[in-house]
Amino acid sequence: MLWLYLRKNPFGIIFEIKINIMVKKAKYIKIFFMFLFNIILTLFTIFIIFFTIYLLEYSFFRNRLMFPIWDRNGKVVAFSARLLEGEGPKYVNSPELVTYKKGETLYAFHLAKKAMREKKACILCEGNMDVISLQQAGFVNTVAPLGTAFTLDQAKLLSRYTKEIVVTLDSDAAGQKAVMRALETMKDSGMPIRVLVLPECKDPDEYIKKNGAARFKMLLEGAVSEIEYRLLRAADNIDLHDDNAKIK
Repeated sequence: MLWLYLRKNPFGIIFEIKINIMVKKAKYIKIFFMFLFNIILTLFTIFIIFFTIYLLEYSFFRNRLMFPIWDRNGKVVAFSARLLEGEGPKYVNSPELVTYKKGETLYAFHLAKKAMREKKACILCEGNMDVISLQQAGFVNTVAPLGTAFTLDQAKLLSRYTKEIVVTLDSDAAGQKAVMRALETMKDSGMPIRVLVLPECKDPDEYIKKNGAARFKMLLEGAVSEIEYRLLRAADNIDLHDDNAKIK
């Protein structure tokens, strides 16, 4: 049959072979361009995502001093930023990720954990600058929560490394409220708690710069117990020279 076909139409088979080759080539070319288009579309999408993240991060941390946030092993997992000027929260942090949970992370914990075990005590501050100033002054066993109230998860983490927590938060009204919240949280941890009250200074960073490490060490040694602190707070608005005020 093939011989008869070639005899009647000797160039037909050649023409059909060429057509088949061209069809196959066109098919492969189409697949190639579809593949190339998908690659370009994917790269463009990735670019848009990263560019959007860059803009959001730039706007989010603008006019702020940035600090890396480390996990327990010293790996950078997020960023924290302190306000330099203008209005807004004093500290802001990166959004939470799978590898970064604010309520489970303590600032500079990886630097402090060895000193906490050696001294069997931990100093809990409010901000990153407080931690940096105290650690530079020799109080390496210092950590801080990250823009949130001190949590039970953070208390449990500290209980694995230390036997006592000394709370020294800012001396303003917000700082003192934070102290009370931290005391309530740490009740469930079972650890002894003391409170360091800063005279005349807003925070540990300011006190260290103003008075030096030796004076801060004296204050640290005189930190009061939780009960004493609560009594001092209760007496703040009471005139102890007035008998009627004492009764109230």
